[in-house]
Amino acid sequence: MQEQSGPRRFADGVERFARIWSPSNQPIAVIGFVHGLGEHSGRYREVAAFFAEQQIAAVALDQLGHGKSTGARGCIESYDSMLDEVQRTLSLAQETWPSLPVVLYGHSMGGNLVANYSLRRTMPLPVANIISAPMFRASRPPSKAFIRFARTLAKFIPHLTIKAPVEAKLLTRDPLEQQRFLADPLLYQRLSLRLGAALLDSGQWAIDHAHKLKIPTKLIHGTYDEITSADASREFQKNSNRTELQLWPDMRHELHFDIGREKVLQNIYEWLAGQIL
Repeated sequence: MQEQSGPRRFADGVERFARIWSPSNQPIAVIGFVHGLGEHSGRYREVAAFFAEQQIAAVALDQLGHGKSTGARGCIESYDSMLDEVQRTLSLAQETWPSLPVVLYGHSMGGNLVANYSLRRTMPLPVANIISAPMFRASRPPSKAFIRFARTLAKFIPHLTIKAPVEAKLLTRDPLEQQRFLADPLLYQRLSLRLGAALLDSGQWAIDHAHKLKIPTKLIHGTYDEITSADASREFQKNSNRTELQLWPDMRHELHFDIGREKVLQNIYEWLAGQIL
């Protein structure tokens, strides 16, 4: 697999850090990765390597405020601006390989974004979605009193950030992956009040409107996920006749980094092959 990476200027005049992964042979499709909160595109290199072995190329951006891209950490201008980041990922894939089908792969916050993008936007659209442990709802949602207080405060100080700590052991059971997470200098664990409210609202909106989804979607979730709610994924799938839900017993939040990830990725590939081949 070959990798190209570096800052790339987009139509809005703002540079974002982009990565492009190419298989050794002519690719048959392209995956656009949409990372989670506090993450960056570089974390998906090994996932991209798996798909490169299947002749599938990949692209990813560090969303604004993440990784090596500019922007205040954990802050957003609006939820629509986050959907624009998904659109730029799609556009990067299409510009790099104009004749190939493009698939979106969104994890956690990225899963929320991919679901909402496919429900709210019309062009361009992927041919299929892979949604991993989406942030439709937290496994342990904040109290209603805290949510009311945070919403009120967000009206006056929308970019105020609060801690959003994540324990490495809740992401994966693999000790090496836990160490990689703890040692990664590009990760952060904060979010603004505006971003928090946007994720709460858009997660429930996606569940309520899942019946309108027109794109074939593979939804995966670990049953031992203590960060995002597997029950919320069940609700989304129940409302959508275009979504196939695969629950993975005992697996945690980052299925593509957990013990047994080879089976998860192979399962995704086999489903994907049925959509694009």
